[in-house]
Amino acid sequence: MRTGLIAAAFLLLLLCGGRAGADELEDLVLRLAPMHSKRYTTADFIQTRRIKAMDMTLEIKGSMVCERNGRLRWQTDTPLKTVTVIDSQKLTHFDAETGKVVTLDTAKLKQMSDLLNNLAAWMSGDLGRIKQFCAVKITGKNSIYLTPLAENSDLQFKSCNISFQPDFRGMEKIIIVEPSGDVLEIKFFNQILSDKVDSRVWSVK
Repeated sequence: MRTGLIAAAFLLLLLCGGRAGADELEDLVLRLAPMHSKRYTTADFIQTRRIKAMDMTLEIKGSMVCERNGRLRWQTDTPLKTVTVIDSQKLTHFDAETGKVVTLDTAKLKQMSDLLNNLAAWMSGDLGRIKQFCAVKITGKNSIYLTPLAENSDLQFKSCNISFQPDFRGMEKIIIVEPSGDVLEIKFFNQILSDKVDSRVWSVK
């Protein structure tokens, strides 16, 4: 009798714990709604890469434009000026120092395609799309922890911590741990959500 009661209590604890986790995710989906209510997210960023093998840190500053379910523009201003635009068809990269433009076929580069899909989902706070690639764990009132699903083990990161702004109207910080042990941290500033951007942002020059 006692064993049965203990087993029943344990089962109830498991069920309640699972329901609590589901409720937390549902609540987070509602709070993130403002982030994917607009078509575009623009922001400035500071990107810091800690390179484990060389025991050094590299800092890059720039700006970005992310289109929900669409294109991504990633511009670095210091220490080097570059512009990269990625869409479902191609990746176009401009290096201001050399003046050269390189274009690659995104469809033939699965990693590039996955990068676009993941960043677009992260920047728009779209948990439905995020869960297509990653397991999601809530780690705070405005933060989540991601690990690639088994079928997506070729994604170029081991884990990712995402912190949203307290008002859930934008991203605050991303910390990515790569298979090499390198850590990439991106902090976002001056974020704007909108339904329109200047079409010239999709040009690399």
